[in-house]
Amino acid sequence: MNSRRNWLVRLRPRADTLLTSQGRTVLATATTGFIPAHSYYGLFANETRLLCSYACRIDGHEPLPIALSNVEQHSWLGYYIVLPPGFQDARPDRGSGEVPQASQNSLELRLSRYVGQGVREDVDLANFTQQRTAFQLEFRLDADFASIEEIPSAEGTEQPRLQHGKKNVVWRPDNAGAPELQFTYAASHHFENESEHGHAEFSCGLRVRLAQSDTSPDYRIKDALTSMLPGK
Repeated sequence: MNSRRNWLVRLRPRADTLLTSQGRTVLATATTGFIPAHSYYGLFANETRLLCSYACRIDGHEPLPIALSNVEQHSWLGYYIVLPPGFQDARPDRGSGEVPQASQNSLELRLSRYVGQGVREDVDLANFTQQRTAFQLEFRLDADFASIEEIPSAEGTEQPRLQHGKKNVVWRPDNAGAPELQFTYAASHHFENESEHGHAEFSCGLRVRLAQSDTSPDYRIKDALTSMLPGK
């Protein structure tokens, strides 16, 4: 019978959360690398959740994750593939029949993330077929500015909102002319206890900037989520 100190390999259940962090900024995603809506994942800063939903679509389709991994604690790299929209020669797999077409004729999406005072994400696309393709790249995101006590539990149980504020969403260029999506949130309440009373206020904000886009980006509100479309 072997003791634990003599084990060469220790197997553990695979975690259902990918964490990338630095300081008090933590990005917690599902194993897809994104943030499902109505979940306990998100982008957190000082124990306040900023992003509560984040997804990517190519012509409305979710790309297939192939390899996702932290490079360091504060950096992350993810590879995804999808069959290029409009591809005309999607021959079926003549072997097992289980090889997806996207793996043979790939449009590859690479996401490179760096977490510091904020989050930087580089988005790169490569067409590994011999055919031209055109598509709409869409990022869907939303912010709720919830405290740790207000986010759903790991079991999916919704938690009551302890604060009731107002959220505004604005799409406009920043000072340098780059398109920027701005979320702002403000809440206030009156408090009174045995030792003191007064008026408490809380305000928070998040700016999402698109830099070096090759096409003119746009945005729209869809399914209660804000969609950023870098274009075709």
